[in-house]
Amino acid sequence: MTTSADQDVRHWLLIDASRPGEIALTAVQPAAAPRVGRAVCYPAAGLPTFTDALLRFERETGTALNRSTAVLTIAGAVSGKTIALARSRWTISRAGLASLFGRPAVIINEVAAKAWATLADPPKERPIRGAGFADFAGAGRYSLLSISEGVGAAIIDVDEAGVARVLDTEAGHTGFAPDDEADDRLMAALRRSGRAVSWERVLTLSPDDPAWTAAAPGEGRAERMLRLARLTGSFMGDLTLGHGAWSGAMLTGRRIGTDAASKAAFDGGFMGRRQFRRMLTETPCWQLDQQDYVLRGAAALLGRRHAEQTPLRIAA
Repeated sequence: MTTSADQDVRHWLLIDASRPGEIALTAVQPAAAPRVGRAVCYPAAGLPTFTDALLRFERETGTALNRSTAVLTIAGAVSGKTIALARSRWTISRAGLASLFGRPAVIINEVAAKAWATLADPPKERPIRGAGFADFAGAGRYSLLSISEGVGAAIIDVDEAGVARVLDTEAGHTGFAPDDEADDRLMAALRRSGRAVSWERVLTLSPDDPAWTAAAPGEGRAERMLRLARLTGSFMGDLTLGHGAWSGAMLTGRRIGTDAASKAAFDGGFMGRRQFRRMLTETPCWQLDQQDYVLRGAAALLGRRHAEQTPLRIAA
C-alpha cells in the first residue's frame, strides 16, 4: 500500500554534494529496492550557488524539482538550519530546499549514506583481521570508517528486533593520539602550522609529506605505508572502544595491503594500548570494496522508508 505522501511524490532526487569540485544528481522511481542509474555530474566551479546546480539539472533533464523527495549527501555535520558545504563554496538552507522541492529535504552525511548502502547491499569484504563476514540479520553494532579526501565514520546498530539504525559521527576531527616517539614527532611537525592535529590530518597525510621525515628520519615510502596502516588500525580500535562496536569494524576508501607486514601493522595499532583486549581480539575488521555507494545509500534510505511505510527518521 502506498501512503498519500508517496502518491504526491513524482520521483526521488538523489544529490551527492560530498565530491570535491563537483555535484552529482540522479532521479529514481520510488521503490522498496530502488535502482540507481548513472548520475549527471556538474563542475562546481561553473555554478555560483547550489540552487543553480539544481535548476540546471531540472532544465537539462526535464526532472521537475517540485514535489520531489530529495536526499542530499554532504561531507561534514548535517546539523543546523543553514549548512556550509565542505569541499565547495556553497551554502544551503533547509527552508530554501523545502521551497524548491515542496517538502523538506533529507540531508545526511556521506559516510552515513555508505553505511545505509552497506546494509541494503553488502559489498565484497576482505578480512584484515579475524574471519567471517558482517551479518546484519542479527543484533550487533558495527563501525564504518571511510578514508579518502577526509576521514569520516558511521555506526550501524541493529537491535534485538532486527531494526537497523545508522548514526553519523565527526570522529575524524577528534584529537590524534600518538602511540610512540615517532608519532610524537609527527604531531609536533604538524602542529607547527598552528592548527589542531586531528586524526583526519594524520590519516590523510601523503606518504611523501615532509612531516614524515621529521617523524622518522631514514624511513622510506614502504615504511611510511606500514606506519599509516598501524595508525589506521589504532583509530579503528578507538572507534570500536568509543562506540562499543564489538561486532566488527569496516574500512572503505584506503586499502590496507594484503601482505603479512601490512596486516601485522594494522593489528598492532588496533590492539595497542587497549583495555578490553579480549573483546577487541574477537572483533573482526574488513576492507570493503565500495563503488558509488553514496548515491546508492541515499536511495537505500528512502527504500527502507518506502518498504516500512513509516515517517523517515535519521538517527543522530
